[in-house]
Amino acid sequence: MILVFTVLLLLAIPARDVAAEDPDSAAGSPSMDRIEAPPPIVNPYQVYTYETMLADLERLQKAYPGIIETDLIGKTEFGRAIWAVRLGTSDVTVFLNGSHHAREWISTCITMKMLDRYARAYYLNERMGEYDVRGVLDQVSIWFVPMVSPDGVALQQEGLRRFPVEVHPRLISINDGSTDFNHWKANARGVDNNRQYPARWEHTVDCPGRPSYANFRGESPLSELENKALRDFTYAIKPEIVLSYHSSGRVIYFPEDSPEQQIAEGIADLTGYRLVPLQDPAAGYTDWFVDTFNRPAYTPELSYSVGPTNPPLSVIPEEWQRNKYLGLYVAKEGLRLWEQRRQTGEIDEAFQDYPVEMQDISYLTFFREAGLPHDDYISSLFFSEENLMVPLRPLTEKFGFHVNYLAGEHAIEIQNEAQRYRACLQSELIKTGSAAYPVGIRIPDTASVSIDFIRDIAALELPGLDNLMAVDSSTAEVGSN
Repeated sequence: MILVFTVLLLLAIPARDVAAEDPDSAAGSPSMDRIEAPPPIVNPYQVYTYETMLADLERLQKAYPGIIETDLIGKTEFGRAIWAVRLGTSDVTVFLNGSHHAREWISTCITMKMLDRYARAYYLNERMGEYDVRGVLDQVSIWFVPMVSPDGVALQQEGLRRFPVEVHPRLISINDGSTDFNHWKANARGVDNNRQYPARWEHTVDCPGRPSYANFRGESPLSELENKALRDFTYAIKPEIVLSYHSSGRVIYFPEDSPEQQIAEGIADLTGYRLVPLQDPAAGYTDWFVDTFNRPAYTPELSYSVGPTNPPLSVIPEEWQRNKYLGLYVAKEGLRLWEQRRQTGEIDEAFQDYPVEMQDISYLTFFREAGLPHDDYISSLFFSEENLMVPLRPLTEKFGFHVNYLAGEHAIEIQNEAQRYRACLQSELIKTGSAAYPVGIRIPDTASVSIDFIRDIAALELPGLDNLMAVDSSTAEVGSN
């Protein structure tokens, strides 16, 4: 009798409903077959600092090493790193960024939550809503730059204590004499990072004409390190679609001449935000992206309107619910656009005109004589006052070599089916592009490059290489000419 009662009691207990427990997802396979995944890593429901982001990125990469890759794409005036993160395994890309503006760091909360949630769903082979997360991310990689302006965010959140004492008077002066930085919007040089791009820059409105907590466009386009980093990174990854998150107002800004208007309507349907087409917008990241590449870009403004400050933490749960599927939607639309271009044979003409100042014409001559196409040499090797770019991408494409960057060993490997070369680079390196498909290795002009590296590259017998890298000692000092 007791046994019968126990059986009846067990039958009366409802089965575990994964979708009900986590409305974001449903399992891709029966729950008994599911593998364990790390618990959620990102807590977006807090004042989300630069240091918190760094810790979370490190934990995410360790938790999901096969699908998350981090890239250092630049540093700010005060030495804070600007990190890009790739989620996915494909060379087809879309790009989401946040915190162009200091007080709008809720955009970092949402993009970091998105990164964490999508990675976990991929690992567990879960669905999120209508989206097969693993299926999407195996075909399209989502690149994130969660915090474009970490100096500005640090100043807005934590004030002067995060900056050297000697710059405090200047920061207070820029802030109109106040030590309250709650309304701060600019980077720590007093330049608005979203009024810095070369798209009708001279026509920006409400510019104060001097460094300020808000709206100063700078002395020239791309004068700021953050914007140069975003420009270079965009050329490197060639995204099909861009979302540049801001706050506030629950609207979606986009140039009225932006292609693929139906994507804007899809974003509005998902988020409930109002569409606001703009005529001839100036100097913003999405303005520049549409003008330069004729690809779609949108600016979602998170939160209800709050005026010149950061939105409250209490709004983040609702903003996550409005935006949780948006990265997956954009990824699927990006794949559609890429497939269209592949079928029509459209080439990336805009991406071939990478605007790099060349210091030595002999290097251009080298690439022409080597038969490398314009977009390869212009985006893969350049001299500036600061660095030399070692030409890895041309080697991979023209000569059939694959390049691996070994971050822990400060080395690269160059190989094809018949040959393999390994070279140690005796310097702190900044990699551009992605680990799976590097554009090049940027070497500071104070760096020493091992003679073995020179010999290994020379062994590939590229035309004109002797003129490119001539050495006469066991160590070659590489610097700008």
